[in-house]
Amino acid sequence: MNWDEGAWDSGTWDSPGAPIFNFLPTKQRKINHRTNTMNPTPEDDEVLEALTEDLADGAHDHEVTVGIKQNTEAVLRAALGAAVAAKQLHGAKNALVDEKYATLHTADTAGETVLKNCRLRMVNLYGGLYNANWQAAG
Repeated sequence: MNWDEGAWDSGTWDSPGAPIFNFLPTKQRKINHRTNTMNPTPEDDEVLEALTEDLADGAHDHEVTVGIKQNTEAVLRAALGAAVAAKQLHGAKNALVDEKYATLHTADTAGETVLKNCRLRMVNLYGGLYNANWQAAG
């Protein structure tokens, strides 16, 4: 086909083999904004503990008047105590892991020093270049 010919192709836009272009915008999915929480749970543990303490204080003041049966003050304070104890235990375990890694690093450094000293001693015995004595030493 040449540019000076009268037709670009053998078909037209309304022929059955013509490409279909959808120029209408696609329908976007609706997002239900009511399912999102407006009061997200805080990620800071201290803030969460303070809010739980406030909830327990509120339950103490109003649980009889309102008729709270499930999340009473005793339940909230027990859950808060368990969470604080678990956080302290987690901190103690992290400190123990850090201590063990420090011990491992110290032993690793000492082992590296021993291996370097052994190699230096063998260099004094067999020389710095590879030879049959090095092969016999392994």
